[in-house]
Amino acid sequence: MGQDEITHEGAVDIARYLSGRNESFALRHAFRCISRFCFRYFRIRTDFPDIRANDANLTDVACFVRALQSRLAPNLQGLLDDALHLSAESDELADYLATKHSSKSVKTRAQFEAQLFKGIIDFELRRNKREATWSFLDLGFERIEEKFKLLIDARVGAHHTRMISRLCYQWKDFFLSDEQTEELEKTEEAKQEEWLNQKIGEKLRPIWFLLVSIGRLLQKGEFRLSAEDAYWLGLIDEVIGREDLHSLRQIVEYTDAPEPTEKLESKG
Repeated sequence: MGQDEITHEGAVDIARYLSGRNESFALRHAFRCISRFCFRYFRIRTDFPDIRANDANLTDVACFVRALQSRLAPNLQGLLDDALHLSAESDELADYLATKHSSKSVKTRAQFEAQLFKGIIDFELRRNKREATWSFLDLGFERIEEKFKLLIDARVGAHHTRMISRLCYQWKDFFLSDEQTEELEKTEEAKQEEWLNQKIGEKLRPIWFLLVSIGRLLQKGEFRLSAEDAYWLGLIDEVIGREDLHSLRQIVEYTDAPEPTEKLESKG
């Protein structure tokens, strides 16, 4: 067998290596873009009431996706739909595991992982119970493994937890009401992080995982992006020459601008 020939085992190892690299790049993309992405969210959330006029049951993150789609090129519509689907499916699975598979009695990491696997299997059986011919082979065991890794990452991944806590602190002024802001100020400093996570963590979590899902999909396919597309997806800060596409730089420069001074009258 020549050195360039690839065995089945070698192909599996390469696929896992590439999958790991793709996940690493997707997370790096999310870490670097999340501040811009949140800024886009607050930039266009005024569209949400009009979007809900056609579907009152849409979540905030679903409204955000609809608002973004109206601003992106047609070839990117499916990307956002798929990202929203991945995020929603992950949330649905996590909620199912939280209610049906309690981890209170779990003592070891292996027991915790076994419970996740059982939960994924039960979840897929429940979702497909009306399909008499459905099989786990249709889903693909690689998809079960992918779901398992994503759940592990989301539930015990320290970087996700740290990021959401950071977002809660950075964007608290945009989410908290005046009454909640006063309540936060009265809370002990050591307990403020926990308080913020409880109050607005569940609002920011879907935005974060939507961006993570977008990053994962961008790593798996080829997408042509205009400068405007890149702006709305949070990939770049601003588009030069487009004053209507506001940036954080403009806000900072406006805030830091000196107050205008009165023109001195001439003594002559």
